[in-house]
Amino acid sequence: MPNKKQQTKRRVNGKRRKINSSVGMALRKAVTRLTIAERHNEAAVKPIRTQLSKRAPRISGDRMTLSPCAYKFARAIAEPFHPSARGACIPVYPSVPSQKTTAFTRFSFAAGTNGFGFAQFTPTLANDCPTSYCTQNNSTLTSVATLTANTVFGSGINSAGQLLANLPYSSAQLTSTYSTDQEAVQGRIISYGVRVTYTGPELYMGGTYAAWASPTHESIFGNADTASGIASLADAQYRAITREPLEVTQYPVSAWEQIYPSQNAGNQTALPFLYPYCGGEQTWNGGYYAIGPAGIGIGVPTIVVQVNGCPVVSGTSPCTFLVDVITHVEYIGRQTAAMATTSHADTAGFEKVSQSAQNIPRILTDEPRLTQWQALIRALKETAHELRPVALEFARGAGQTYGLRRGYSAIEL
Repeated sequence: MPNKKQQTKRRVNGKRRKINSSVGMALRKAVTRLTIAERHNEAAVKPIRTQLSKRAPRISGDRMTLSPCAYKFARAIAEPFHPSARGACIPVYPSVPSQKTTAFTRFSFAAGTNGFGFAQFTPTLANDCPTSYCTQNNSTLTSVATLTANTVFGSGINSAGQLLANLPYSSAQLTSTYSTDQEAVQGRIISYGVRVTYTGPELYMGGTYAAWASPTHESIFGNADTASGIASLADAQYRAITREPLEVTQYPVSAWEQIYPSQNAGNQTALPFLYPYCGGEQTWNGGYYAIGPAGIGIGVPTIVVQVNGCPVVSGTSPCTFLVDVITHVEYIGRQTAAMATTSHADTAGFEKVSQSAQNIPRILTDEPRLTQWQALIRALKETAHELRPVALEFARGAGQTYGLRRGYSAIEL
């Protein structure tokens, strides 16, 4: 005769078996109904699949993991204004300790008397080198202006330029690295972001934005210096002017932009120590601007934001725009020792993020309502799908034919 404890245990086990049996029966019935429904009416399948998915969640095979350093780098290049982007570094080897800095500036520009205006940008490492030039409301230009002499822009342009004054080092400090002391201080740009917001009257809000950040850091001149030129570029952002901000970013893409200037054996000028996205040789029409030691030029602009078709009232346009610029930079050298923090290398993560970021303009063109961060997440998912491992079955025999698993075509090696 079982005691009370044993009787209770038997009752509990009996209930468990009954529950498991009923759940198993329900699943078997659902599978049977699914098979029948698929044969007769696909519309009846959805509720059955929903019932099954609640009990057995599907797990995607497309998965990508990033180190904390690579994730912060991804934030910096796709969402540079986000607080988590601060303190980012370029996760490539050699990952020496560096001083990580975030600098920013704000200014306004306006459409001119023809309803056209622009702001052009050159990422810089120095606090006394111009990073941007823009139009004022008396501009009569119909295309982006360039220097016609050392310091001459012409009427309607803010010729003094905008500075990133809260960067920690001047052009003299950075170029002394080039000329005399390569251990003093030198830097590299992690990311450079621009955000443009319409601030004019609601009544006169009209026209279009046309923005382009060169994916290979070419000069905007000859590519995006006219309204028709930028409109023909597949990776340009082109949309109506609204209160919603427009954002563009740049980040290192070439090998010499991912390292510090002194590590580039082919570097023969001081320009990359100030404007590292200029390829080392490009200057404004071959002219120079007195911002530091003689012979140092201003790097060519690689980002432009145009406004076209803005309303004009009584000879001037009331359309004004607020510009926020932010840059994340890291410096190395003797002068940075007290402020240097640990850096990390994640070459695989860096390549995944950089490869995916190249697809941001394409995704934004297809779906302009997405943010740059959302576009990068989608691009990372695409990259994870493309980089899935493929199983190769090695077949014996003449010709050395190797067949892929079912669903893939055979290839000859």
